[in-house]
Amino acid sequence: MSAKSNQNSRPTAVIADANFYVGPELARQLAGRGFNLVLGGAKPDL
Repeated sequence: MSAKSNQNSRPTAVIADANFYVGPELARQLAGRGFNLVLGGAKPDL
């Protein structure tokens, strides 16, 4: 992997247990703000 930064790249968020507590809403909010998401334990409808 390269350590170079790209100004046009999107930030990435990792949400463990995306199916519980604030996970689903947090995932939706971050996706709406342009984040790439890595979700652990997400339901198919998320």
